[in-house]
Amino acid sequence: ENIGNTIAISGAPAEAFLPLARRLGINDSNLLEMETSSGIYTGDAKTNMALLDVKQAVVDSLIQFGKKKASSFAFGDSESDLPLLNAVDNPFVLTEPNRDKGLVKIAQEKGWSIVDASTILTEVKRRIFELKEKNLI
Repeated sequence: ENIGNTIAISGAPAEAFLPLARRLGINDSNLLEMETSSGIYTGDAKTNMALLDVKQAVVDSLIQFGKKKASSFAFGDSESDLPLLNAVDNPFVLTEPNRDKGLVKIAQEKGWSIVDASTILTEVKRRIFELKEKNLI
């Protein structure tokens, strides 16, 4: 089911993230894109969404152009993701494959969702349902 104009911003490779985005009905994504030449990966990043300043620039641009912050989601797994997690209304802290205890503590203090591979889809769908119920998406 399409959830509206929801845009994902992630440092995850597009090849890994797009199946999740499709499953969740996310219709636009800003992801790590690798450069290719004649269909072969060169090893260089075309767009490196793993870099904090690149992520922040995308978030700032979307908010500036009137995107609803209520439907903004961020997924982070380390304290270096804090500025992006703080910039959105729906932050999710991932505890796999590494558990950043400092980030988990901050997430608990702020009431952010803490998820792992077994709970992420359920929690994101639950949040989307809540936003729909409030007519925010």
